[in-house]
Amino acid sequence: MPLEKGCIFAKTRSGTKQCSSENSGQYKRLTDSQRRVSGAPTGSYACAYHVHNVCKENFCCCPITWEHSETLVKCPKRFFEVFDEEGNNVDGYKPGTMICTKCRDIADKHFTSHPAYIAPSKRQRVYTIYNT
Repeated sequence: MPLEKGCIFAKTRSGTKQCSSENSGQYKRLTDSQRRVSGAPTGSYACAYHVHNVCKENFCCCPITWEHSETLVKCPKRFFEVFDEEGNNVDGYKPGTMICTKCRDIADKHFTSHPAYIAPSKRQRVYTIYNT
């Protein structure tokens, strides 16, 4: 059920003042990853200002508390449910869609025993026979 077409983050008068003034009235529907980061409901709209400031990600979404690397890449969607369940036990956990390269390399081994874990799909080789 779509929400009213307006910025979901501008709930107060001060929030409305911060909304994008250059294209007032133009709101975009939040993508799944933007909704995941901001915690907005399905079908939400937001202005460019709030999408940039509220939905930006500069953190690793892995709930493990080891030292993270600085380089961030997109997190495989198969980890989202596992991270959210494990994140409920970690203070300050925030869901996201980016993961650091260190966590990406270690996460498969670390979460194999978790019931919601999905192993990566294997790539299938395609053999082509050339007639010469």
